Amino acid sequence: MSGRAQLMWDEAVTGYDFGPGHPMDPVRLILTRRLVSALGLDREVEVVGAKPAGESTLRLVHREDYIEAVKAASADPRAADGAYGIGTLDDPAFTGMHEASSLIAGLSVGAAEAVWRGETQHAVNFAG
Repeated sequence: MSGRAQLMWDEAVTGYDFGPGHPMDPVRLILTRRLVSALGLDREVEVVGAKPAGESTLRLVHREDYIEAVKAASADPRAADGAYGIGTLDDPAFTGMHEASSLIAGLSVGAAEAVWRGETQHAVNFAG
């Protein structure tokens, strides 16, 4: 075990856009990452990335039809299916939402796996 905590980060997590005024504005992630750097915390932790969560991982927590609905809305936000809660005020559809969401999930999985394998004692993904 390295003894250093891991900060899971990939700039691409800021690639989502729920629209103006939505509280989940990606600027919150950008500012948090800048704060980590400004305080020098990124010298105290290992900053690592991870690959996006794959289909089999996503299916552990989501039905296949839901994943397909997210992919469809990701390709064409006008195709968002409100029956799945996609394209609503809470969860607006946007181009690339599947890719951004899969990456955020992949970073969380990567953090959990690193702790489980004993590579680090602590890991955080402040994107989700």
